[in-house]
Amino acid sequence: MQQDMSALNPSAGAEQSIDPFSMPRSPQWPEVQRACLEQNQYKCAACGIQGEGLVQVHHIIPFQYCVVYGRPELEFNPKNLIPLCEGPQTNDHHVAIGHLGDFQHLNQDVLTDITGPWKDLARAAIEILPDFLARRKWPAKPVSADDQAALIALMNQWYGPKPQESVEVLIQQWYGFQPSRGGTLSSDMSNDAPTSDVSGS
Repeated sequence: MQQDMSALNPSAGAEQSIDPFSMPRSPQWPEVQRACLEQNQYKCAACGIQGEGLVQVHHIIPFQYCVVYGRPELEFNPKNLIPLCEGPQTNDHHVAIGHLGDFQHLNQDVLTDITGPWKDLARAAIEILPDFLARRKWPAKPVSADDQAALIALMNQWYGPKPQESVEVLIQQWYGFQPSRGGTLSSDMSNDAPTSDVSGS
């Protein structure tokens, strides 16, 4: 089921004030999340910790910004997704490396950081490093017009122009399955797909 994102896209009409972090996940997300985790063998791209319940799918550009600023397909684009560990008994790289300590932020250097000196450190150790403390923590709420423009430019620079295909067609191209209607799992998918907190990405 294609979502109508035009009402959420400030560039589509009148000036709107939308809290991106009030955005729910798309109905297709549980299937894509599971496919991404399975493709990556439930393994953190930074430290290599592996196991169901220990790794989440991180959105390089948080999905909420993608949806609000007119790029809903980036919630599913594998180039915008990285498996990172999260929670007790992990290094909590999803928050520390993926979001620089706060789910509203994005880390433009995440692809470098998952292979650099932070990769084997726990969140508490990362968050006191001078390099971490010096990083730009953006965007901040409420999102400024400059940060909005920078987010849109980053989406276009990293992922190219918005594709013409529907989200469903893109998911099929990227993951090799047709997403089920309304977010229920298709017959070849297990019914125990992990879910993730809507506040994270």
